[in-house]
Amino acid sequence: ERNGFFIKGKFEQYQQNIPYFAFRQALTELCLKLQSDTEQEYSHFKSDILQSIGNLGQVLVEFVPEFESLLGKQPSLGEISSQEARHRFADVFRNFLKAFCKPEHPLVLFIDDWQWADAASCELLRQLQVGVTLRYLQVIVSYRDNEVGPGHQLMLAVNDLKSHDISVTE
Repeated sequence: ERNGFFIKGKFEQYQQNIPYFAFRQALTELCLKLQSDTEQEYSHFKSDILQSIGNLGQVLVEFVPEFESLLGKQPSLGEISSQEARHRFADVFRNFLKAFCKPEHPLVLFIDDWQWADAASCELLRQLQVGVTLRYLQVIVSYRDNEVGPGHQLMLAVNDLKSHDISVTE
């Protein structure tokens, strides 16, 4: 309501094999919003983002190509294992969100249809550290409860968050 950001994404039934599908949609929407801001706001966020992600901007550009027009050409990345790449991605994603999750402009991330989420997205939900590292972020998840049982990867992620004293409202 007051200078906050609201971004959204949606998992798709036939895109379950694409990691982070809904997160990519949400970040693409945020990038397009930033590009429509005034030059002053645009420059402010560009500076905050670059400071937050350091020399790993190419991770963000590979995830959402539209960010190259916002951030400029980024240094190439060295080769790492797939496990290290997942951890690096989660760190960059979390650090990127830090640029937006501030008292003066909190961020709401709404993601729909988690019943079709991939395992990597559920793991990223765990790794965001909502309420700990990202204090001005609210994540809203929606799913069809008749398709998500106690063993579903989303419920496992939610239970893990609860076990780490992350505030979860159902």
